[in-house]
Parts: sequence; structure tokens; C-alpha cells
Amino acid sequence: MNLVLAIGILIITGFSGGLLARKIKFPRISGYIIIGVLLSPSLLNVIPSELIRGELSVVTDITLGIIAYLIGGRL
Repeated sequence: MNLVLAIGILIITGFSGGLLARKIKFPRISGYIIIGVLLSPSLLNVIPSELIRGELSVVTDITLGIIAYLIGGRL
């Protein structure tokens, strides 16, 4: 899978999941996490595990840092 396509899929579906979670009165973070679980290699395998461990490892680290920051801001 192309790296740019994978990042685009992650951004669009993550944003959509956040909006959907907000509509049903959940925090956006819940939508991000649910979409991440759905797209993971262990469930739907939309993004292959080789791509996540290799080329997307920096994006994964940054994203987890942002999610942790957002959760910390809610406490």
C-alpha cells in the first residue's frame, strides 16, 4: 500500500470517527480510538502491520502522544 494513501485513509477515517463520536455525545478521543482499532491489522487489516511497524512508526508515535495529551487535558 502506498504510504500517502495509508496516511490519507487514517486521517480521513479518524476525523470522521471523531465527528461521529461527538454527534452521539462521546469525546472525540473515543472515536479516534475506535477507528484505530477497526483499521488495525488484528481486525479489518486495512493498514498492513508491516507498514505500521516500518514507515508509519513515526506517525504512530506522534499520534499516540497527541491522544495522550488530549486525554490529559480532559482530566
